[in-house]
Amino acid sequence: MTDSPSNPRNPGNAGETSSVGAVQSAGRRRLLQAGVSAAPVLMTVVSRPVLADGVNCQSPSGFVSGNASNPGMNSCSGRTPSFWAGQTTWPGGFIPGPPNTTAPPAGTTVHDAFGGADTTPLLAVLTGSDAVKAQIVAALLNVKRAPPLIPTTALGLPQVQHMWTEFAATNGFTPSTGAYWTPAELLDYLQRIQPYN
Repeated sequence: MTDSPSNPRNPGNAGETSSVGAVQSAGRRRLLQAGVSAAPVLMTVVSRPVLADGVNCQSPSGFVSGNASNPGMNSCSGRTPSFWAGQTTWPGGFIPGPPNTTAPPAGTTVHDAFGGADTTPLLAVLTGSDAVKAQIVAALLNVKRAPPLIPTTALGLPQVQHMWTEFAATNGFTPSTGAYWTPAELLDYLQRIQPYN
């Protein structure tokens, strides 16, 4: 076979070789640019669970922003619904009486803890089928315990009570302005701040 202008393998034909190289270089540039622009998105998705680690207590708004740089973060030692369902006494103060006493689980209702007209026993909520409501009740007991198992810098009693009221009314929760949590997102947050059984 002789070298000819129509043969692209002809090393002597510089015009054709440079145009093929230019097309390959342009393709490589597009591929690299696509990879570089996708990297920050991938890093955001991958880093979210790390920033919202359950070992560190964060407020709902801190959890939304993924604020892992807060040097004042405390460790959570909150207990789960199954733990509280198995206890013979709970933190008191739901009904009139001293705030740091204990209360029998059987006598405490949703009304006692959160207000409103619902007289469902909290024990029934803890063992019921609504996992989000059970986690909110566990959060309430974790906050009411003396000393609290969830620091008030992360979640205080008024916040937990508001969380219950809003979730019962809307089946969601607004952790901060412009943010809205579905039941699954609220459950994720509550499970992360209650890592112990």
